[in-house]
Amino acid sequence: MSGSARWAAPADEVDVWEYDGAVKVDASSADGWDNARVELSAPAGEQLHEGTYVGARYRGQTAPQLDSPGFFVARGDRSGGLGCADVVQADFTISQLTRAADGSIADLEATFVQRCGGPGTPAATGEVHFHG
Repeated sequence: MSGSARWAAPADEVDVWEYDGAVKVDASSADGWDNARVELSAPAGEQLHEGTYVGARYRGQTAPQLDSPGFFVARGDRSGGLGCADVVQADFTISQLTRAADGSIADLEATFVQRCGGPGTPAATGEVHFHG
């Protein structure tokens, strides 16, 4: 993946929620043509919490939790979609994760580094800053 993008409410739609052991972040431009999804999950049996997760592997959007941390990121725009589903190696850090009284995600601060195809390939980096 290459390039950069920024989504910010209220002009853009940004949703953050937790489902099936993964924190999911969806962002879409007002016209719907530029979008991204980031999914972060702890190893099976654990709940995602603040900390650094090393050696995360690709976790499909509907796949069960893995024995390692899970990771998924994709971006789409008018020219098509970007992402990788082959050999994914990722590290991510959750520096802030606050849940509201009802369990929904109130605040999320995260950074990630992803490599498609293995350790020697170029890295895609990203950040999530959500304050509901």
